Amino acid sequence: MARQGGVVAFAIDASSGLVCSFNLSARSSTRRGEVSLQLIGCTTQRVSTSPFVGIDAQRGTLVVSGGTGGVSTFRYDTSTGRLSSRPTIRNQTLNEIGHPSVTLVSRNIAALCTDTRSGFGITIANINQSSRSLDRSRFFPVENTVNFKYTISPANFPCDSSMYFQNNGRSYLYVANGPVTVQNPRRNGSPTVVNVPNGFEALTVDVNSDRSIAVFGGVIQNGARSAYLELDISNPLNPRVVTMEVVSGQGRGRITGIASAGQDIFYVFDDDSSSIGHARIQQSLQSRRF
Repeated sequence: MARQGGVVAFAIDASSGLVCSFNLSARSSTRRGEVSLQLIGCTTQRVSTSPFVGIDAQRGTLVVSGGTGGVSTFRYDTSTGRLSSRPTIRNQTLNEIGHPSVTLVSRNIAALCTDTRSGFGITIANINQSSRSLDRSRFFPVENTVNFKYTISPANFPCDSSMYFQNNGRSYLYVANGPVTVQNPRRNGSPTVVNVPNGFEALTVDVNSDRSIAVFGGVIQNGARSAYLELDISNPLNPRVVTMEVVSGQGRGRITGIASAGQDIFYVFDDDSSSIGHARIQQSLQSRRF
């Protein structure tokens, strides 16, 4: 589910291939910490979602990564959250095997996790609304990727990314795909591989731009235990590890998602538990080297 403005959420049904938008609100009738979801509307034309799919939305553009069936884009009203009924671009392929997830760099630039014929990486593609097409602009490979290890079909693939937006207008893309990498998505070059604690495999990531931190959810001990990593990214291309914390859910599942806002970190597992893990960021601690 992609977030837009904190009040509208988008979700895709991997079975029907339709996208819906919802209003999120906290009401006095709900228990503390709970929110209500109210349907705004859904698209009417199916798009590809197999075998893995991801979505992201930003400033009126929503992108569906589409798996092996190609990438699709929709428009939506930023004031109401209402989606266009049909895609602007539908199931366009980029001559790669597939794209299990996506992050929007801007409303017109997408960062697509890409399964190539020689491994995984991030494809940066320009979204051309007038010609209804995607144009590949650059590719950032991930060395020593976890490939298909730890996959949970249809919407949790261990290749995730998140944007860091600085006040000076610069932006950076942080990627979790086993290794932790960072790159400027608007420039050609090689990704920077971040030095992390030995044995940590990153599977999911979120950036808290206001606090200049990135949090990575992942596993240690070859998947036996889950953990999250907090990075100080105030120096974007040379981040420092603040802490690594081992966490667990109610069952045996692994960490599947992580998010950070304000002073808080939240994470979830794939163990069918309704509970959400919570921690406070520790950015004030002295950064550690590994």
